[in-house]
Amino acid sequence: MLFSTAYEICRIFTAAGLDTIAIASGMIATHVDSASREAERMQLQLTEENNLPGRKVDYSNPGAARAPGELSSQIALVDSGPLAFIAGQHALDAHGYCVGIYDFDAQFEQVFENLGAVLKGLNAGFADIVKLTTYLVQSEHIEKFMRARAALFPKLFANESYPPNTLVVVECLVKEELLIEVEAVARVCVVERS
Repeated sequence: MLFSTAYEICRIFTAAGLDTIAIASGMIATHVDSASREAERMQLQLTEENNLPGRKVDYSNPGAARAPGELSSQIALVDSGPLAFIAGQHALDAHGYCVGIYDFDAQFEQVFENLGAVLKGLNAGFADIVKLTTYLVQSEHIEKFMRARAALFPKLFANESYPPNTLVVVECLVKEELLIEVEAVARVCVVERS
């Protein structure tokens, strides 16, 4: 398998312990064949390492920092694995139709169902989330969000340990009937690019 982008080659060299790469005309070309062989070896090794028990995201709240909001943390520490930056999930079904038009609770459920599907597609789960950013339309939905989150998060996250979550109130989302959007950063295992 040949990795075609300089980014992937740099990632392979970095993972192999090479701290610096001189990128100059023709220099990478001499390393492409060995990088391809090394890439296959490293991909297998990284995948195995990322699936080891104990490799996870740890949430913490340093004593000097203000107390986090309910069902949230100040810090997420990631010990290994690449990160996936997951686009904001809306309350849209598989056909692109809004679930629960102007119904916050129905939209909340659909958003987290969609986020779960994306995580599953990455061979990850909610425990792999490093950070959430939640966008709500209108501040009147904050209380509904807090109530719905209090009911759902203990089911999604073990040990009452929750990722940092930034809550932002906005004027509107991409479609007028949408009331909530949630984007995430998650630690994932090495994924084949197609």
